[in-house]
Amino acid sequence: MYVLFPGRHHLVTNFQISYLKKLCQTIHNPTVVWAVTSADHTGTQRNPLPGARRLGMIEAVVATEQMISEVYLIANRRETTQFAHYLIEDIRTQTSGRIDMNPQNTIVVCSTPAVIADYQQLGFQVETAELDTDNMRPWDVVEAIILHREDWQTNPV
Repeated sequence: MYVLFPGRHHLVTNFQISYLKKLCQTIHNPTVVWAVTSADHTGTQRNPLPGARRLGMIEAVVATEQMISEVYLIANRRETTQFAHYLIEDIRTQTSGRIDMNPQNTIVVCSTPAVIADYQQLGFQVETAELDTDNMRPWDVVEAIILHREDWQTNPV
């Protein structure tokens, strides 16, 4: 079983780790597949950190948290309704078919409505993480830091 966690992953929140751990407890021996999107797009407001740095941060977090995980860098893509298919195929290609995610063996964790719709259209079950909660999504935290807002430390992350 796989838990696919696509995103730019500029940071990993305590909420996300707790959420993933609880989800993994309900599934028999899942591997969390972190897809670091826009990994080759860096130095912009949308992607201030290079993909390799994000990958390293995730690897440090999962080692500390002892989570069974694999991390893959996904190249930047223009907005498309085929995003979900592209990402799954990119990981399948990177692993020479070893990881072949499909609706029967994969649960997607995502809080971005447009991306959720892409995966649901392909038949995947989606767990919505921060969506519809009081927890800030990681990008909201990054944006608050960039804009020098003081509330990023007081909101639940």
